[in-house]
Amino acid sequence: MASERQRATNNLRIKGFNQHVGALVASLGGFGLGVSLGWCSSVTEGTRIKFIATIMEIGIIGNVLSVGACLGVLFAVWSFKFHHWINGIIKILLYVIGWSMISIGNENILLIITGRLICGIPGGMSCLLTPLFISEITDQKSRNRLLTLFQLLINCGIMYAFLMAHCLDGGNIIWRYSSSCGASCLILVLLLFIPATPFHQLAVEKDETRAKNSLRWYRNNRDENDHEMEELRQLATLRKTTKLQMTIGLMKNRQILHSFLMCFGVMMIQQFSGFSTFITYALTIFETQGSGLLNGSELTLVVALVQILSSIMAYMLIDILGRRILLTISSAFMGVFLALLGWFFGKRLEDPEYDDWYWWMPPAWISLYFLSLNLGVAPISWALIADSFPQQIKLIGAAFAAFSNWILSVLAMIVFSSLQTDDNIRKAVWLFAIVCWFGAIFCAILIKDNGKKSIHEIEKEFRIDNEINEMNENVTNQLPLPIIGIHENVLAKLSSSGGDFVFCVYLAFHVTCKRLK
Repeated sequence: MASERQRATNNLRIKGFNQHVGALVASLGGFGLGVSLGWCSSVTEGTRIKFIATIMEIGIIGNVLSVGACLGVLFAVWSFKFHHWINGIIKILLYVIGWSMISIGNENILLIITGRLICGIPGGMSCLLTPLFISEITDQKSRNRLLTLFQLLINCGIMYAFLMAHCLDGGNIIWRYSSSCGASCLILVLLLFIPATPFHQLAVEKDETRAKNSLRWYRNNRDENDHEMEELRQLATLRKTTKLQMTIGLMKNRQILHSFLMCFGVMMIQQFSGFSTFITYALTIFETQGSGLLNGSELTLVVALVQILSSIMAYMLIDILGRRILLTISSAFMGVFLALLGWFFGKRLEDPEYDDWYWWMPPAWISLYFLSLNLGVAPISWALIADSFPQQIKLIGAAFAAFSNWILSVLAMIVFSSLQTDDNIRKAVWLFAIVCWFGAIFCAILIKDNGKKSIHEIEKEFRIDNEINEMNENVTNQLPLPIIGIHENVLAKLSSSGGDFVFCVYLAFHVTCKRLK
């Protein structure tokens, strides 16, 4: 009996191997984003010390990556229909252009800002495309864990940037450091060696044979997978047949509104807990606020290692505890460690000798904050993007969540960068702690745990089939007889060239004129 169980376990591991390979390769976009995030830390500190850049210019260098990521999310909405190879090549080209401008510019602030903006675009694309890609290649048992790999690769990219800065003196020799960071984007070439998702083959390329081959590869077997293929056909049909008016109507669905609120809330917790701010200005914070026995550069490596280890812990715990519990614990402890950091800053203002007695506190509380963040909030925020919305508006919902993440990042960094004095930084840290505590309550009450459900089961839970049928009936009843004829006989021929959209525009115009009369 025991041997049969062991054999079954081994078979599951074998079947899940290609899914892990595909998820890891797809998550390499997160590695490039992590390198871009981590690069800023040593460079902003170096330019601050050498007075190459003003405080405003340093703030722009830090913020402009998030602005580029916002643009990247919007671009990804359009490029989502393309093969992942094409998106991968676009990302590589953008990274090459961006890092080349930063390296050539060296200490030219305008070129650095422009290069950072361009590097943000592929990072924003990855934030939207990678979770969706992983959700389409994984099965019900693996999806929850594999979606955490995107954050793990982001943290690996941050570690790479911090390590290169420590070895190459990144703050003083910017061009050499930037070149080594830019070279890391070439690993995205590995995207060319994994097949497209079976869902993409069905919904976009309409090639069922390739879809079956893709599904066999990701399931690592030669079976037909008939049941899963049938579910994929149904989901692909839902995405292909959704019309503009139906999409707008579905936005009134309470469960869908709940999904929007849920994703936005978790993104707000992540950014207004100070994640992007602490990473972007890590070296500056450690150099100015204290780093104990280690210097600031060494402490950034410790923080990066803590993030990687906690991401691995999240991978192992997410199926055991579930998303809701892990998010609640993560957010609550983030608030605790930020509050302890704020308390230390306050005590140090009262008595500067606290630095000598309790030198270990700032690095300890910041490291534990990052451990708590990557244990739940950071990895699960990207997982929510992948499976919180029905197929009809999945791309719109995921894009909203990813876009809001980077907009909130810009706002959080503006707030933090404007607070330069010790007293104001203390207030900012307390603000971040309060956001985390409210976030813990938010997660405990409102988070919907879809981690162990199949995409098909999640789709059924929205129960929107009846709503779509009612919308179709209402639309048909409002049309005059000639238009009904067009709808039944001609619209099918127009659908391949965007005719559904034209029809919906005409319909909205017709109904509006009728009501005005």
